[in-house]
Amino acid sequence: MSSSIRIRVAVADDFEELAPLVTASQLYQKKELEGKILDDESAFVKQERETVKKWLDDNSKVYIMALDSKEKIVGFTLLFDDRVSQQGTIHDLYVTDTMRGHGIATELIARAEQWFKAQNINRVVLAVLKTNRAAMKVYEKTGFLPYEDNYVYLRKNIQK
Repeated sequence: MSSSIRIRVAVADDFEELAPLVTASQLYQKKELEGKILDDESAFVKQERETVKKWLDDNSKVYIMALDSKEKIVGFTLLFDDRVSQQGTIHDLYVTDTMRGHGIATELIARAEQWFKAQNINRVVLAVLKTNRAAMKVYEKTGFLPYEDNYVYLRKNIQK
């Protein structure tokens, strides 16, 4: 990782800079990786911004950010913890296009693991889209392995 990158936990004051990056990552996922067409992109963006604001104040969730030498956010990961099951989730991980390939994702994962350990979380899980091969490589490189458990995940689409 570049020595000019700094990793830290986000705080409420980071909202205005963090929210657009989170929204961009979610738009990328929906459009590029999932191939979805959004009926109302502005409503989607508004909802994402509201979610970021809410989650910045939620003690069971934390954003960890990577900042460049100018203190601009160039990546983030969103972590959920479930202290009852002692399981943590890496919900999102995103690095801007121009900063990919510099070890930032690996450093964000390492910092996430440190945070989980400090919360007495002993297992970390994540989900990644099958189409996101670059992310799969990073996760495998950092020790994540596919697993099966006793659950079958089911889905049902219902009309509003």
